[in-house]
Amino acid sequence: MNFLNRIRCANKQMPMSKKILHSIAVLFNMTFSYGWIYFGIYSSLELIVFICGLVILRRSTIKETIVTTAIGVIAAMILNMILPFYWG
Repeated sequence: MNFLNRIRCANKQMPMSKKILHSIAVLFNMTFSYGWIYFGIYSSLELIVFICGLVILRRSTIKETIVTTAIGVIAAMILNMILPFYWG
């Protein structure tokens, strides 16, 4: 069994990993600016990285992918309230 097959098997056994949720949350915080009234993209390159991250971290079904992404976005907003960080 090669390395990629091991990752795929482990990925199917684990329903939702905290590492995946945290990764999506950090990617979301780095890609988007958001507040009470606004929601915007920092740059198109960061949006491309965010989309590539979602593709790489996709789950076995589209429903699991959507749920994981939604929980990651909620975790990003909570993370931003507790510990805001900005790169620019």
